[in-house]
Amino acid sequence: MDERWEDVPLIPSAEGYAQVPFNGWFLLLAWAAGSSHLGRMPGSLNEALPGSLNEALPAGEELLEDDSEWIVEMANDYLVLAGVPPVPEGYIWYLQLPPGIRSAEELWDRIGVLLDDALSRMPQRDGEEHTRALLPVVTGCLAELY
Repeated sequence: MDERWEDVPLIPSAEGYAQVPFNGWFLLLAWAAGSSHLGRMPGSLNEALPGSLNEALPAGEELLEDDSEWIVEMANDYLVLAGVPPVPEGYIWYLQLPPGIRSAEELWDRIGVLLDDALSRMPQRDGEEHTRALLPVVTGCLAELY
């Protein structure tokens, strides 16, 4: 893909989009959808973390700088291994809701069903080899939605 994260348009609101949790797997899904189905808004890593990580922090507390660096590094290492460029910091990423899908929960559930089927047909691979083979499979699944 010749796209860059910077090609993703800035959006004025999240209406019609699902927030992408900041981790390698969900960012891979977002990338596979293509920039025409993504949006971004300026925001902090705390705002972009999956709920369980964010809820683990005491009220009003932010991640420590070392924690933030580790989370970003882990996500980017996974993306690079999968053949995706590192994601720029300072944004919250959003995936457009496809026709007929009304919520983030419904979107992630639908993607999960598509991926379960596709991943079950993938040859068995271990660790890094598996991650390297994911992008075309995930891209095919996301193309079915859009």
